[in-house]
Amino acid sequence: MSDGALRGFGELILLRPGRQAPPTVVAEWYRRKAELFEDIAANGGPEAGEARNLAAAARQHAARLLADKVA
Repeated sequence: MSDGALRGFGELILLRPGRQAPPTVVAEWYRRKAELFEDIAANGGPEAGEARNLAAAARQHAARLLADKVA
């Protein structure tokens, strides 16, 4: 994992929204998480497949949060 990815995950941990955060804020956090996993997947290697799966799951969760907000 690159230094950039490690920094990104460190920031993500520090910026994790609390339980009372609005769905849009939480969805944005999951979108950023997905981007980090997509970057890892793009670098290839043995963890690329799992990183792609984690990115897809994070994007789906963000989409569900936003859909629930609209519904």
